Amino acid sequence: MLRFASPAPTARRVGLILAMIVSAVVISACGSSSKGGSGTSGSTSSTASLNVSSSGLAIGHPGGTVQIADTSFALTCSFDPTCEYDYQPWALYSLMLRTLVSYRHIPGAAGTEVVPDLATSLPTVSDNGLTYTFHLRSGVRFAPPVNRPVTSHDIAYAFERMASVNQTAQYAFYYTVIKGFSVHPGPPTPISGISTPNDQTIIFHLTSPTGDFLPRLTLPATAPIPVEVAKCFTSSGQYGRYVISSGPYMLQGSGSLDIKSCKTMKPIAGSNPSSQFVLVRNPNYSAATDNPEVRQNLVNGVVWTLDPNAQDIYNRIQSGSVDWTMTPPPANIVEQYETSPTLRTRLKSNPANRTWIFAMNMTQPPFDDVHVRRAVNWVMNKAQLILAAGGSLEHPVAQHDLPDVLVHGILANYAPFATPGNTGSLAQAEAQMRLSKYDPKHDGKCDVASVCNGILVAIPNYEPGSNMQAALIQSLAQIGIKVVTREFGNPYAIFGDVSKNIPANTGVPLSADYPDPMGLFDALEGSGIAAQGNFNWSLLGLLPSQAKSLGIKGSVTGVPSLDAPINACNAMSSGPARLSCFAAVDRTMTGTIAPWVPLFKDVTVTTIAPQVTAFEFDQAQGYPSLAHIALGSK
Repeated sequence: MLRFASPAPTARRVGLILAMIVSAVVISACGSSSKGGSGTSGSTSSTASLNVSSSGLAIGHPGGTVQIADTSFALTCSFDPTCEYDYQPWALYSLMLRTLVSYRHIPGAAGTEVVPDLATSLPTVSDNGLTYTFHLRSGVRFAPPVNRPVTSHDIAYAFERMASVNQTAQYAFYYTVIKGFSVHPGPPTPISGISTPNDQTIIFHLTSPTGDFLPRLTLPATAPIPVEVAKCFTSSGQYGRYVISSGPYMLQGSGSLDIKSCKTMKPIAGSNPSSQFVLVRNPNYSAATDNPEVRQNLVNGVVWTLDPNAQDIYNRIQSGSVDWTMTPPPANIVEQYETSPTLRTRLKSNPANRTWIFAMNMTQPPFDDVHVRRAVNWVMNKAQLILAAGGSLEHPVAQHDLPDVLVHGILANYAPFATPGNTGSLAQAEAQMRLSKYDPKHDGKCDVASVCNGILVAIPNYEPGSNMQAALIQSLAQIGIKVVTREFGNPYAIFGDVSKNIPANTGVPLSADYPDPMGLFDALEGSGIAAQGNFNWSLLGLLPSQAKSLGIKGSVTGVPSLDAPINACNAMSSGPARLSCFAAVDRTMTGTIAPWVPLFKDVTVTTIAPQVTAFEFDQAQGYPSLAHIALGSK
């Protein structure tokens, strides 16, 4: 998830979610449902009925310009890669910015595997997992007007920019594991834990073993930045109109940028956050330095424009003037595509790296009692909630917390609170309630009036959260938990303010910044709980010493923690053992602690135009892949 512009390691994941908010609000204004879950019986795989190679990778003929339209660019930092924190601009960065390591930009478990990009191979890891040594490929050059080879110093400078508080790098917290990396006032300065012995070598020295260090290096803020351009832009977001490409595509007009001095530089025409972004081929790019499994680069360019009317965007997709959109489809469009044999092959649904939950604050009664939390899991009528949210195509049921793809399907059959038809089990819920201190009558109901009545549940004022209120109230009332819901236009400002001591919230997902279990679990450690921007809504791992300074009241002693197992898993290197370790953490979290109810999985639902002849879903970013798209005639 994205977060607000703050270098603190706890204000996290808001930016990515803000994109969901914008899309949901706009589509709600069109009078239709929004935001996706995942395809079940109605889903269509990303490459179905399109050209696919024997390896499973979409194939197509080169040429054409991809036309993308969206209701919002969802920018969090004016397209500046140092501080931009949203999936939508990241999709363009996948064509413009090469990082030491990357992904194949394809769906499923194969799309979560880290592969070399700028690096010649995966790094040499030494010193008991504390030292990572990379060697850069030869022949990688910056786009015009820089026109020089990319060096290790350009990568080190990208990290130095992130550590400058002036840049408000929104996920700088991921790199505090590097020795000497800390966000500080003033300009970028060298970082002691990053060394560049020559132009082709960069070495990272860590403070502790970090199994997800490679996935962290795939994020766009780590891409090389030429100091001769970026030094002129010392404040957050300024570099966004001057981004110099290291990848196969560049901003249109990049070659006209006059870099003789800071005063002579004028914004590159192809980057205009108020209207459009235009990418064209980078003449300095050499395919010999790249891997077609990572980037096929079939199209000649990309034009990304604004259209505030979601219905109009989808009309344009059907007419062929737009190729696809990152704006979720209105309900009537989904229905139209699902019921038409011709259109159905153009409807693509792919599970993303997010889970929608009903979060219970474990410091607030009655949710400070594990038996109540388990009872809530048992009684929740997920089928009714999914129907209210828009149906199973966009919102397939979730039975545990970690998205299945993040642990390569290990948890696919793990469902500790499963019920027939996903309608809930009153009998199982009542059995748990009888074990609770809030059921003195032992009748399977929450009986303490001062605790069980008028419990506040915070929700967003947009779909699908706003549509789920009646179903939620009905489910909880069966075990005597009487809730009142309250809508908020910016739920993250409310959910993330721990001093408000809100008993429960729902209507937004837990999200991973990168496709690794730690991409989600990193936000759920007690050490990460902060006064503002908190995503650990259930307050897992809260210590009594934290509570007073944060304004947290209630049952602040004995709150369950997962910090130790999470850190133990993340100290392990990538591989099956690490995934199994995180799967065990999820089982403890979902089935034993039960801090929330996993409601449904998040899915990206996309419709593509008839002229799209090759298409892949990018598991790492949760959107269609620009690296593997091809066009036919319009």
